[in-house]
Amino acid sequence: MTVTFEALPTSSSARGAHQAIATQLRARPGQWAHVLTPPASGTATSMAYVIRAAKLTAYAPAGTFEAHARTVNGEHRVYARYVGDQAPSPEEQLAEVLRIVAETVTEANDVGGVDINDLVTRLAQAGHQLPDVDS
Repeated sequence: MTVTFEALPTSSSARGAHQAIATQLRARPGQWAHVLTPPASGTATSMAYVIRAAKLTAYAPAGTFEAHARTVNGEHRVYARYVGDQAPSPEEQLAEVLRIVAETVTEANDVGGVDINDLVTRLAQAGHQLPDVDS
């Protein structure tokens, strides 16, 4: 096998695409939009998490975007909306915790490689620290 030596590209088209998505969502706060169509449900779930947790700077700071994965007529989709810095209600916080748990369990069952530590990390990244439990 032969390798090809070449300069590393300077920018990522994916990064630019995410910046464009974030800009469009910010222009219409509170409105849901179908933003991505990944090839697999696990990828859709992961991308929704990337948006919510601001793993890409386009979606920073964490918590200013909501995102969910859905399968519609066999097509895996990511829906997102810009919510800004508004504080979620207790009901919204509970719904977010339950969604994170459900998505992590689904990913663990469908994709594998995900365990309880990932769940704890995802909850913490979303601002939901587990309480200290004395043994």
